[in-house]
Amino acid sequence: MVDRESQFDEYINLVDSYPWERLLDVCGRATGLESALRSLPSSTDDEFIAAVDYIHEHVEHQDWIIQATPFAVKCMLALLPLAENSKRREMLQSIIDHVHESARFGLAEASTGRDYRMTIDQLLDDAKLAPPYVDEATEDEMWETAGEWAQSDEVYQVTLNLIERP
Repeated sequence: MVDRESQFDEYINLVDSYPWERLLDVCGRATGLESALRSLPSSTDDEFIAAVDYIHEHVEHQDWIIQATPFAVKCMLALLPLAENSKRREMLQSIIDHVHESARFGLAEASTGRDYRMTIDQLLDDAKLAPPYVDEATEDEMWETAGEWAQSDEVYQVTLNLIERP
């Protein structure tokens, strides 16, 4: 049997395995999302609530999910069984449920339908990641075209696959 500390280490390794600086959340680069996810296992109740609120604000907005969302969902799904009490599990599950509904809505609005073969690893292809940070002017310009690759049917499909087909 794996001890709890090892399980938390595996969770942190999962969070650390994603290039958050090349992923976008609904507010910008997802590095703050990475920090919030990393803080969850060792947080006090107040810190946990603040981190969960931050995560929720950054993975979904008005039924809109974005590039970093499926990565955050995968991390939250991994942490769910490790949450130290039912209140924490409920808070994480609430975000997952909200994202699930948004992903279903977003994909229903798309013309391409569902492709269950899509995996999260495919979203890590360099062409699908945000370009490396250069400067604020370049960042502003990138946001003007981000919708072409940061919010796509693929993001919705992968998110649904993670939640519906674990």
